[in-house]
Amino acid sequence: MSARQASGDGRLVLGGEPRVQLLPPAVKARERAAATRRRVAMLVVLSLVVVGAGFGYAWVRNTEAQGQLAAARAQTEAILQQQADYSEGSQALALVDAITAAQVGVTVNEIPWNDVIAGIRGMLPADTTLDAVAATAQAPWEAPLSVEGPLRKSRIATLTLTLLGPNVVDAVNLTASLQELDGYVDSRFDSSIWNGSNYVTIIRVMLDGDATTGRFGPDAEPATAEPDTDPESQTGTDETIVEAEGATP
Repeated sequence: MSARQASGDGRLVLGGEPRVQLLPPAVKARERAAATRRRVAMLVVLSLVVVGAGFGYAWVRNTEAQGQLAAARAQTEAILQQQADYSEGSQALALVDAITAAQVGVTVNEIPWNDVIAGIRGMLPADTTLDAVAATAQAPWEAPLSVEGPLRKSRIATLTLTLLGPNVVDAVNLTASLQELDGYVDSRFDSSIWNGSNYVTIIRVMLDGDATTGRFGPDAEPATAEPDTDPESQTGTDETIVEAEGATP
């Protein structure tokens, strides 16, 4: 091949790089294979280093986790031991809470009948006396008392009052006075009959939850008075007749 033909475009090339390969192709192939093996070996070594570093990091983290787990177990055992030491106190506290909840539930409809009746007596005309009182109250575990009309409010207690006096009771004035009672819902004048010496007037007064004592509620103050043994103050659905003349209901 001439120099002109080697240039490819008909020009003469001087001082060009010789392109003649005198070594057999197998030698060049062995060199490429050796270089490839060196790169693979380096990759293997690098992989082993990375794996070793990862294993070491995992081992350190596992050791730390085991230490934290042991500390947590020790803390848990200490807490359990403390709970066992104070278990009686916890049981007593739970018992107190249960008793308090029971007191609130049982007395939720408790009404201070003595105060209510004393208030009603103070509202009566000067010539009229309170002869008898029949109280009907709703127990917390029983169904609500029936409403006596579509325009009447719900109630938890009804007082049936028997009044005696030489004159007919003024229903308008007495109703206006009764509205000052705590928990007053409404009232009804059932009858007024002359018995030969006095007018016997029957009045029903309805009360709702605002009339209750709330002595075991969240805002209740500690009781300092003697326990009330009056049968009228017992919570429950019952009827009690109280003679008002010469006795304290």
